[in-house]
Amino acid sequence: MSFWTEKRLDGGVCVLEFANEPTGAMPVAGMAELHKTVDSLAGDSDIKALVITGAQDGIFIAHADIGDLIKIGRREETGADPASWYMATIGLAAFPAPTIAAINGQAWGGGLEVALCADIRFAARSASLGQPEIRAGIIPGAGGTQRLSKLVGKAKAAELIFEGRVIDAAEALSIGLVNRVYEDSSLMDATLEYASNLARYSAEALRSAKTAISSSDVQIAEGLSLESRLFSKLLPSDEAQELLAAILADGGQFGD
Repeated sequence: MSFWTEKRLDGGVCVLEFANEPTGAMPVAGMAELHKTVDSLAGDSDIKALVITGAQDGIFIAHADIGDLIKIGRREETGADPASWYMATIGLAAFPAPTIAAINGQAWGGGLEVALCADIRFAARSASLGQPEIRAGIIPGAGGTQRLSKLVGKAKAAELIFEGRVIDAAEALSIGLVNRVYEDSSLMDATLEYASNLARYSAEALRSAKTAISSSDVQIAEGLSLESRLFSKLLPSDEAQELLAAILADGGQFGD
Protein backbone atom coordinates (compact mmCIF):
# COMPACT_ATOMS: atom_id res chain seq x y z
CA MET A 1 0.00 0.00 0.00
CA SER A 2 1.27 3.46 -0.90
CA PHE A 3 0.60 6.40 1.41
CA TRP A 4 2.25 9.13 -0.66
CA THR A 5 1.47 10.43 -4.14
CA GLU A 6 4.13 12.33 -6.05
CA LYS A 7 3.14 15.00 -8.55
CA ARG A 8 5.57 16.91 -10.78
CA LEU A 9 4.50 20.35 -11.93
CA ASP A 10 6.01 22.55 -14.59
CA GLY A 11 8.96 24.66 -13.57
CA GLY A 12 10.57 22.38 -10.99
CA VAL A 13 7.84 22.10 -8.33
CA CYS A 14 7.21 18.70 -6.78
CA VAL A 15 4.18 17.93 -4.57
CA LEU A 16 3.92 15.04 -2.12
CA GLU A 17 0.41 14.24 -0.88
CA PHE A 18 -0.30 11.96 2.08
CA ALA A 19 -3.45 9.89 2.54
CA ASN A 20 -4.45 7.05 4.82
CA GLU A 21 -8.21 6.62 4.71
CA PRO A 22 -10.20 7.09 6.82
CA THR A 23 -8.22 8.34 9.84
CA GLY A 24 -5.36 10.20 8.20
CA ALA A 25 -3.02 8.78 10.86
CA MET A 26 0.60 8.14 9.91
CA PRO A 27 1.78 4.54 10.20
CA VAL A 28 5.44 3.64 10.49
CA ALA A 29 5.21 2.26 6.95
CA GLY A 30 4.12 5.70 5.76
CA MET A 31 7.21 7.29 7.27
CA ALA A 32 9.41 4.59 5.74
CA GLU A 33 7.89 5.46 2.37
CA LEU A 34 8.43 9.18 2.98
CA HIS A 35 12.06 8.55 3.92
CA LYS A 36 12.67 6.57 0.74
CA THR A 37 10.87 9.13 -1.43
CA VAL A 38 12.62 12.17 0.04
CA ASP A 39 15.99 10.44 -0.20
CA SER A 40 15.36 9.74 -3.88
CA LEU A 41 14.12 13.25 -4.66
CA ALA A 42 17.04 14.89 -2.86
CA GLY A 43 19.33 13.90 -5.72
CA ASP A 44 17.10 15.44 -8.38
CA SER A 45 18.59 18.81 -9.28
CA ASP A 46 15.48 19.67 -11.33
CA ILE A 47 13.42 20.11 -8.16
CA LYS A 48 13.47 23.73 -7.05
CA ALA A 49 10.67 23.53 -4.47
CA LEU A 50 9.02 20.65 -2.62
CA VAL A 51 5.46 20.93 -1.29
CA ILE A 52 4.06 18.52 1.28
CA THR A 53 0.33 18.36 1.98
CA GLY A 54 -2.56 16.07 2.82
CA ALA A 55 -4.81 14.53 0.19
CA GLN A 56 -7.76 14.04 2.55
CA ASP A 57 -10.17 16.87 3.29
CA GLY A 58 -9.35 18.49 6.60
CA ILE A 59 -6.29 16.35 7.32
CA PHE A 60 -2.64 17.17 6.71
CA ILE A 61 -1.31 14.28 8.80
CA ALA A 62 -3.65 13.61 11.70
CA HIS A 63 -0.98 12.19 14.05
CA ALA A 64 1.10 9.04 14.42
CA ASP A 65 -0.83 5.79 14.15
CA ILE A 66 -1.78 4.93 17.75
CA GLY A 67 -1.81 1.21 17.08
CA ASP A 68 1.75 1.39 15.79
CA LEU A 69 2.86 3.34 18.86
CA ILE A 70 1.44 0.62 21.10
CA LYS A 71 3.25 -2.04 19.07
CA ILE A 72 6.54 -0.15 19.23
CA GLY A 73 6.21 0.12 23.02
CA ARG A 74 5.59 -3.63 23.20
CA ARG A 75 8.47 -4.33 20.79
CA GLU A 76 6.07 -5.84 18.28
CA GLU A 77 6.37 -5.65 14.49
CA THR A 78 4.82 -2.65 12.75
CA GLY A 79 5.68 -3.63 9.20
CA ALA A 80 8.53 -1.12 8.94
CA ASP A 81 11.46 0.13 10.98
CA PRO A 82 10.28 2.50 13.77
CA ALA A 83 13.48 4.47 13.17
CA SER A 84 11.82 5.59 9.92
CA TRP A 85 10.19 8.43 11.89
CA TYR A 86 13.62 9.78 12.79
CA MET A 87 15.19 9.14 9.38
CA ALA A 88 12.31 10.63 7.40
CA THR A 89 12.14 13.83 9.44
CA ILE A 90 15.90 14.27 9.32
CA GLY A 91 15.85 13.73 5.57
CA LEU A 92 12.99 16.16 5.03
CA ALA A 93 14.61 18.85 7.19
CA ALA A 94 17.85 18.44 5.24
CA PHE A 95 16.21 18.38 1.80
CA PRO A 96 18.45 20.56 -0.41
CA ALA A 97 15.70 22.61 -2.07
CA PRO A 98 13.17 24.83 -0.25
CA THR A 99 10.27 22.90 1.29
CA ILE A 100 6.75 24.14 2.01
CA ALA A 101 4.14 22.43 4.18
CA ALA A 102 0.59 23.22 3.03
CA ILE A 103 -1.30 22.36 6.23
CA ASN A 104 -4.78 21.71 4.94
CA GLY A 105 -6.27 20.52 8.23
CA GLN A 106 -5.39 18.48 11.29
CA ALA A 107 -1.67 18.36 12.09
CA TRP A 108 -1.22 16.95 15.57
CA GLY A 109 1.67 15.12 17.16
CA GLY A 110 3.71 13.45 14.45
CA GLY A 111 1.74 15.37 11.85
CA LEU A 112 2.97 18.67 13.21
CA GLU A 113 6.47 17.26 13.54
CA VAL A 114 6.51 16.56 9.80
CA ALA A 115 5.31 20.11 9.10
CA LEU A 116 8.02 21.49 11.40
CA CYS A 117 10.65 19.98 9.10
CA ALA A 118 9.59 22.25 6.26
CA ASP A 119 11.25 25.60 5.69
CA ILE A 120 7.89 27.37 5.34
CA ARG A 121 4.40 26.51 6.59
CA PHE A 122 1.14 27.78 5.09
CA ALA A 123 -2.11 26.82 6.83
CA ALA A 124 -5.76 26.62 5.91
CA ARG A 125 -7.95 28.74 8.17
CA SER A 126 -9.61 25.58 9.52
CA ALA A 127 -6.30 23.86 10.32
CA SER A 128 -5.49 22.72 13.84
CA LEU A 129 -1.97 22.17 15.14
CA GLY A 130 -0.52 20.81 18.37
CA GLN A 131 1.70 18.40 20.24
CA PRO A 132 -0.83 16.56 22.45
CA GLU A 133 1.44 13.60 23.30
CA ILE A 134 1.46 14.47 27.01
CA ARG A 135 -2.14 13.22 27.15
CA ALA A 136 -0.85 9.76 26.31
CA GLY A 137 1.95 9.80 28.87
CA ILE A 138 4.64 10.38 26.27
CA ILE A 139 6.44 13.32 24.64
CA PRO A 140 6.96 14.36 21.01
CA GLY A 141 9.45 11.88 19.61
CA ALA A 142 10.14 13.04 16.06
CA GLY A 143 11.62 16.49 16.62
CA GLY A 144 8.72 18.34 18.25
CA THR A 145 10.55 19.41 21.40
CA GLN A 146 13.49 20.68 19.39
CA ARG A 147 12.04 22.22 16.25
CA LEU A 148 9.00 23.77 17.93
CA SER A 149 11.22 25.43 20.55
CA LYS A 150 13.48 26.80 17.85
CA LEU A 151 10.54 28.13 15.86
CA VAL A 152 8.28 29.72 18.49
CA GLY A 153 10.63 30.07 21.45
CA LYS A 154 11.26 27.88 24.47
CA ALA A 155 8.50 29.35 26.65
CA LYS A 156 5.71 29.04 24.08
CA ALA A 157 6.86 25.56 23.06
CA ALA A 158 6.89 24.51 26.72
CA GLU A 159 3.35 25.82 27.15
CA LEU A 160 2.03 23.91 24.14
CA ILE A 161 3.88 20.67 24.94
CA PHE A 162 3.20 20.69 28.70
CA GLU A 163 -0.52 21.35 28.16
CA GLY A 164 -0.89 19.23 25.03
CA ARG A 165 -2.99 22.07 23.69
CA VAL A 166 -4.20 22.12 20.09
CA ILE A 167 -4.36 25.58 18.52
CA ASP A 168 -6.07 27.01 15.46
CA ALA A 169 -4.41 28.55 12.42
CA ALA A 170 -4.90 32.11 13.64
CA GLU A 171 -3.02 31.45 16.87
CA ALA A 172 -0.37 29.48 15.00
CA LEU A 173 0.20 32.55 12.81
CA SER A 174 0.38 34.87 15.81
CA ILE A 175 3.19 32.85 17.45
CA GLY A 176 5.15 32.27 14.25
CA LEU A 177 4.35 28.59 13.91
CA VAL A 178 2.99 29.17 10.39
CA ASN A 179 4.01 31.84 7.91
CA ARG A 180 0.64 32.55 6.33
CA VAL A 181 -3.02 31.56 6.66
CA TYR A 182 -5.35 31.19 3.70
CA GLU A 183 -8.99 30.34 3.25
CA ASP A 184 -9.36 26.60 2.89
CA SER A 185 -10.35 26.85 -0.76
CA SER A 186 -7.32 29.02 -1.58
CA LEU A 187 -4.56 27.20 0.30
CA MET A 188 -3.21 24.95 -2.45
CA ASP A 189 -3.47 27.55 -5.20
CA ALA A 190 -1.61 30.05 -3.05
CA THR A 191 1.01 27.49 -2.04
CA LEU A 192 1.66 26.36 -5.59
CA GLU A 193 1.86 29.94 -6.80
CA TYR A 194 4.45 30.66 -4.10
CA ALA A 195 6.42 27.53 -4.98
CA SER A 196 6.31 28.39 -8.67
CA ASN A 197 7.61 31.87 -7.94
CA LEU A 198 10.52 30.37 -6.01
CA ALA A 199 11.22 28.02 -8.89
CA ARG A 200 11.92 30.99 -11.18
CA TYR A 201 15.17 31.56 -9.35
CA SER A 202 18.50 29.79 -9.69
CA ALA A 203 18.39 26.27 -8.26
CA GLU A 204 21.97 26.65 -7.06
CA ALA A 205 21.20 29.95 -5.35
CA LEU A 206 18.10 28.53 -3.64
CA ARG A 207 20.00 25.53 -2.37
CA SER A 208 22.92 27.66 -1.22
CA ALA A 209 20.57 29.99 0.62
CA LYS A 210 18.95 27.02 2.36
CA THR A 211 22.33 25.61 3.32
CA ALA A 212 23.34 28.91 4.87
CA ILE A 213 20.04 29.33 6.71
CA SER A 214 20.21 25.76 8.00
CA SER A 215 23.72 26.22 9.39
CA SER A 216 22.11 27.34 12.65
CA ASP A 217 20.69 23.82 13.06
CA VAL A 218 24.09 22.26 13.73
CA GLN A 219 23.39 21.90 17.47
CA ILE A 220 19.93 20.41 17.01
CA ALA A 221 21.27 16.90 16.44
CA GLU A 222 22.18 16.48 20.10
CA GLY A 223 18.73 17.62 21.19
CA LEU A 224 17.03 15.26 18.73
CA SER A 225 19.06 12.37 20.08
CA LEU A 226 18.05 13.20 23.66
CA GLU A 227 14.40 13.56 22.68
CA SER A 228 14.47 10.17 20.96
CA ARG A 229 15.97 8.46 24.01
CA LEU A 230 13.39 9.99 26.36
CA PHE A 231 10.52 9.08 24.03
CA SER A 232 11.78 5.50 23.79
CA LYS A 233 11.98 5.29 27.58
CA LEU A 234 8.40 6.52 28.08
CA LEU A 235 6.62 4.58 25.33
CA PRO A 236 6.89 1.07 26.88
CA SER A 237 5.74 2.22 30.33
CA ASP A 238 2.52 0.78 31.74
CA GLU A 239 1.01 4.28 32.01
CA ALA A 240 1.73 5.18 28.40
CA GLN A 241 0.50 1.83 27.10
CA GLU A 242 -2.75 2.14 29.08
CA LEU A 243 -3.35 5.71 27.95
CA LEU A 244 -2.60 4.90 24.32
CA ALA A 245 -4.91 1.89 24.43
CA ALA A 246 -7.68 4.07 25.90
CA ILE A 247 -7.16 6.68 23.17
CA LEU A 248 -7.27 3.98 20.50
CA ALA A 249 -10.46 2.53 21.95
CA ASP A 250 -12.01 6.01 22.00
CA GLY A 251 -11.48 6.59 18.30
CA GLY A 252 -7.74 7.14 18.09
CA GLN A 253 -7.56 10.91 18.55
CA PHE A 254 -5.03 12.51 20.90
CA GLY A 255 -6.94 15.74 21.32
CA ASP A 256 -10.47 16.87 22.06
